[in-house]
Order: sequence, then C-alpha cells, then structure tokens
Amino acid sequence: MFIDVIASEAKQSKISNMMSVRNFRLLRRTIVLLAMTIFANAPAQPILGPSVSLRTKANLKLITRFDNDTLYLRAWDKHGTEKDDLDSTDPIITRGNDTASIVRFEHQTTLSAADLAISFVLDNSGSMRHSYDSLTKYLDVFLDSLGDHLQTSAIVFDYADRDPTYDRTARPKLFLASNPFTTDNKNTKTFWHFFDTIRSKYTPLFDAMWKSLEHISDRRKSGDSVRTDVMIVVTDGEDNCSEREVTDLKQFAAVMNTAIYFVNFNSYASGKILWLINHTYGKTFSADDLPELREVIMGIRRLLSSGYRIVFKFPFSGAGTRR
Repeated sequence: MFIDVIASEAKQSKISNMMSVRNFRLLRRTIVLLAMTIFANAPAQPILGPSVSLRTKANLKLITRFDNDTLYLRAWDKHGTEKDDLDSTDPIITRGNDTASIVRFEHQTTLSAADLAISFVLDNSGSMRHSYDSLTKYLDVFLDSLGDHLQTSAIVFDYADRDPTYDRTARPKLFLASNPFTTDNKNTKTFWHFFDTIRSKYTPLFDAMWKSLEHISDRRKSGDSVRTDVMIVVTDGEDNCSEREVTDLKQFAAVMNTAIYFVNFNSYASGKILWLINHTYGKTFSADDLPELREVIMGIRRLLSSGYRIVFKFPFSGAGTRR
C-alpha cells in the first residue's frame, strides 16, 4: 500500500513537471510569435534622403532636385543671379553619416523648370498700348522654352468686372484679373492674350503683386510647397493707385521667400521698387525698347534654366543596412 502511494505521487509529480515544461514552451512560443508580429507591424525607420550644402559661399540660395543618384542644383545670390563659378569640390552631398563622392559635375543651361513656380504680374495700363502685345508674344516663347510641368500664374489689370474671380481695387472701375497656378502653358498664354486690346487708366502694381503672393500662399497650402517661387513683374511706370504699401509687400515677400524679378520697360525703377528689391530677394532689369525687352525676357529664361547636373555615389554600406 505504501509503495503504491509513493508510486502514485511520483507519477503525479512527473505529469506536473511535464505540464510545466509544456506550458513554458507554449509561453516561449507565444512570446516569440508576439515579438515577430510587433516587429512586422512596426513602422519602418524612415530612409534619410540626401541633402547638399557648399563648402564655401554659404550665403547662396540652393535650389535642389534629387533624382536617384543625380542632383540638379541651382545656386543664386541674394539678387537672384546665378553663380556659375562652382566646381566639383564645392558641393557636399550627405545622407545620414555618409558623404557622397562626386562622379560627374556639369554646368548646364537646359535644366528642367519642373521645380519652379513663376508668377507673372503684367502692366497693361494705357502707356503700354503699343508694347503689351509684343511682351505677351515674348512671354509665349519664354514659356515654350521652359517646357512642361512648370507652374505659372498671371495677373493683369482690367477696367471692367468681367469675371467673378476678379478682385476690386481702390478705384471703382479698376479690377485685378487673375489666372491661378496651372501647368497648362496654353491656358496661361490664352489668359494674357485676352488683354492685348484692353488697357487700364491706372497702375495698381503693388495690389497686383500682393494678389500674386496670395496665389503662392494658396498653392502651398494645397500641398505644392516644394517648388521655388519666382515673380516676374513687367511695367513701364510706377504704382499710382494701390491700397497696399511697399512695406506690406516687403513683409509678405520675405515670408513667402519669393524672388522678384522686376523688369522696367522704357523707364527707371522707382525708389520704392529699389527699396523692395534691396530688402527682399530679387533683381531689377531695364529695357529701353522692344528688342531689349525681348533680350531681357530671354535672359531671365537662361537664368532660370541654368545650373549644375551632379552625379554622385555614396559608399556601399552592406546588404540590409538600414538608414
């Protein structure tokens, strides 16, 4: 009897031990499966994209577009003028802790404008009667030469309220006609050619520039905030009826980080315009006649499409390396 009791207890102890081992194995398997599930569903660590800086000339504005192992780079000074004297030792391309080596370094004059957005403010007041239609034809060529995917907007003046999108000005019969941003060059050209025979008596230049900056702000709020913005203003005189002051423009343009290219046709830049350019980011141009105006427009085109094509290579970090 005593021996049977001992045997029974030993059997129960063996069964208990076996269950403990089994439970431990089940628990360990559950933990492993849970860990694998958590790891599989965990968000992947973001892969750092490359960035670029310059060894010197740190005050330059860099406009960059990376396409796999190729960098398209524009380098502009505070006046919006291209710096074409960089060499292959100037750019430093990094990704995390890695620094790329430069495989090829080329200066080009045919960079894509897909990373730019250009806002046009065109003076079609009465004094531009014999020049505006030529200006728009020059701008047609300008757009065609920059290719597709460029974002453009345009603003002119009108003496009639033809469209619900028009903005009123301080004058009762003076309006701002706007064509919001589009990648359809034909649409932009159709817009400004509509005004070939329409002339306003006044020049609300500052109000038009302000409205142009609002279009830039709206485009960025809609999600297109990567492009570099340039405003091209063409006029043959001074503002004479805007509600907005040049000081307002200075603050707004600075916030928008927008380069302003001011083209003075058969006139000189006013003191207010020079002050605005000196306190923001941009450049003034002058043209005394239509051939010079055409050359200035094409010169701006060359500036916007000039830059560097840089092929680079990062050091190999081994298969499966996460950055």
